[in-house]
Amino acid sequence: AFDPDVHVTFGSGAMKGAQCVMGENSSDATIHSRNLALVRNIPQDIARDIRLAVEGTFNNLPQEIRDLPGFLHQLEREHCMTTLDAEVCFCWYQTVLKWRVKPTVPMSWRAFKRDAWPRDV
Repeated sequence: AFDPDVHVTFGSGAMKGAQCVMGENSSDATIHSRNLALVRNIPQDIARDIRLAVEGTFNNLPQEIRDLPGFLHQLEREHCMTTLDAEVCFCWYQTVLKWRVKPTVPMSWRAFKRDAWPRDV
């Protein structure tokens, strides 16, 4: 099974976002361990807010999705976050920073367009 505590590969966008937050000296060799430490050291008040948000959203999902092992494993974590969640957040963060300078939708976001999906999805 996939374990984000062992390894998460950061894409180029996530690396750029992580470097904005954690400093330019973040490298492929250190990014996972630094993010693992970041996730494990979330302040209690923020951790509580994250847990409440995740649990509330999770409880609104269809039962067949809530029964998936990955979702249950996520809820077992102290504050429901992994390094993979941080990777996604860093990717979005750097994209938002770019968008503020040049407000265009990145080509990599084409998959999020609803009209690009099959009709039965």
